Amino acid sequence: MFPQHENDTSSFISDVSQSENFYESIFKYLSVPFAVLDKNGKLVRTNPAFLELLSATPQTNRQRTLLDFAPIKEKAKLAEALSGLNTKQTQTVVCETALVDGFGFEKRVGIVLNPLPGSDLLLACLFDKSQVCSGCDVARTTNELENLFLLISHNLKSPIVAIQGFTKLLLEHAAARDQEELRHYFERIQKNTTRLEKMVNNLLNYSKLAAKPLEAKEVSLNQVVTQVLIENHFRFKEKNIRVKFAEDLPAVRGDAESLAMLYFNLVDNSIKYIGNARPAEIEIGWEAKPRFYVFRVKDNGIGVAEEYQDKIFEVFQRGGAPAEIEGSGLGLAMVKRIVENHGGVIRMTSRVGAGTTVYFTLPKITA
Repeated sequence: MFPQHENDTSSFISDVSQSENFYESIFKYLSVPFAVLDKNGKLVRTNPAFLELLSATPQTNRQRTLLDFAPIKEKAKLAEALSGLNTKQTQTVVCETALVDGFGFEKRVGIVLNPLPGSDLLLACLFDKSQVCSGCDVARTTNELENLFLLISHNLKSPIVAIQGFTKLLLEHAAARDQEELRHYFERIQKNTTRLEKMVNNLLNYSKLAAKPLEAKEVSLNQVVTQVLIENHFRFKEKNIRVKFAEDLPAVRGDAESLAMLYFNLVDNSIKYIGNARPAEIEIGWEAKPRFYVFRVKDNGIGVAEEYQDKIFEVFQRGGAPAEIEGSGLGLAMVKRIVENHGGVIRMTSRVGAGTTVYFTLPKITA
């Protein structure tokens, strides 16, 4: 029997609330300071990193504008940047200026301003220019943030629009009580809320990698990979994938949770892109070099075209994946960040129709 409409509606509301909670987590964990502004530059909301950078509190920010933080000599420059967005002269404004923190000290900052899609609000992302000398890659972070805006405005918009559409249809057909049609609508809503939750969860994991310090200890990669393979057992069986696993993987020094995420994403990527290969195979191996290990995850799937290979590890790049293969474009970006956090490098080789091999290095444990 089809469930009562009220119960299904309650479940749907619960799913949406859960997705909103994931969004809140991203807001808290994202390590880049940012503020949501109205069209006049008034602070609508700030994240913890913004408060820390300017030694401020949510209470002191009430009724303040971003211009209130600027010294007199910098106000005109910042006002011009805000005006450029409000008059729709451009979609992105980058401004180097100074802001005064809660103790009265000036801080040189770079500010990237972007309009938030579907609203009159602006997003201001701040970069502490004093960190540039200690290795902060502002250009890279700015590029990742611009890709984040694209994800929000396009990828996340798709399931939200679908949810809105099916909800409208439910309201229109509620009186008809067509059980099969209602079931179809609820299934589509459930699918899109699950998709939305997965996207936001991946964003949360990616932002945590930047904010979370590395907790290095000796990690058995045999145990890590074994657990990943157990978790994917039914997916291997469903697609008839044979897995070759070198059971003598060495121990390394690193963060066990991050390394598990690394292997899970590489295996997940191979499963999704295995295509119609027969027999379908995934190989997990390694070799030792004098000062480091080289690990590999290889498949004989559909491969990646040459024109996409240079960007495959960038945020939200999907390597020209077919539309029917779902993905957020964050999996390999997370893999790259984890490898680099552990002092390694990563690369890939691939040929369309002949599979892909991802290689990454990790340092050997030294006495």
